[in-house]
Amino acid sequence: MADLIDFEYAIRLEALQEGNTIESRDRSIRAELADRPECLASNRTLLKRWLDAIRKDNFSEIENPGGFLTGSVSFASKICGGVFILLGGMLAASLLRYDGEQAVNVSAYIGLVIGLQFALALLSTILVAMPAKGGDRLNRFLGARSLLPVLIRFVSYLSKAIEARLKGAHRHALEEFAGSIGSLAKLYGSLVKWQVFAATQRWALAFNCGVLIATLAIIAFSDRAFGWQTTLDMAPEKVYQLVQASSIPWSWVFSEGVGYPSLEDVAGSRIILKDGMRTLSSEALVSWWPYLCLGALFYGALPRFVFAH
Repeated sequence: MADLIDFEYAIRLEALQEGNTIESRDRSIRAELADRPECLASNRTLLKRWLDAIRKDNFSEIENPGGFLTGSVSFASKICGGVFILLGGMLAASLLRYDGEQAVNVSAYIGLVIGLQFALALLSTILVAMPAKGGDRLNRFLGARSLLPVLIRFVSYLSKAIEARLKGAHRHALEEFAGSIGSLAKLYGSLVKWQVFAATQRWALAFNCGVLIATLAIIAFSDRAFGWQTTLDMAPEKVYQLVQASSIPWSWVFSEGVGYPSLEDVAGSRIILKDGMRTLSSEALVSWWPYLCLGALFYGALPRFVFAH
């Protein structure tokens, strides 16, 4: 991305230079590659050499535009990552709030942290695997394209920050570059789309890390009793089947009773408001936390880590 930004900027900068200067530089680049015919046969290599030459001759006076813009976007992305870690921790803390009178209802945690994360991971898989035309339709349906104007506005703001430090031809070239950011985003739309996709996956990974850190900290440094309740007519057997099916990714390592609660634990941790916690089994009340942590790891953090890379 930094090379593409510098390349487009260099094209506009070259348009402001004299023809003799351009021809002399291009001849010197070709002369350097005269003994390497394989480089002369590659447009990619020639363009990279051309860009490196312009960087050496013209970019020494200013901060590298591509490096500045991509570095600024990366810094902003890291700030967002820190915010999402805090948001994940706050969500986990709110879902695991315990007043000592009623067991923590794991239903909300399972629904938001595990169930929703699974749906989002499945959606990300579809986005990656879907052909280009289908992916564009899905992006429009999800409103993903609304992120592009925000990104364009942010990059335009950064361009103006560089522009204030430039003089003469450099300023005019950057003004032209900033004015064409929208068209450049369409030209390199595929690359921009995957850059945005990777960034959102990193933020989601940060969010899930926050969830896991807060969950493990709460479990390690405080006493929590976990149960489940629902107004739907669901027998413990059905809940156990759902838990068992969702535990398949780790059940081969952490079996029943270790990685997820057994049928007896599910039945013994059902919260009935009129009975309170008197009828609940102590062992059943603590049997849920490995399932919650492993679910957040396998359905939240790991898919995001894969998609971010």
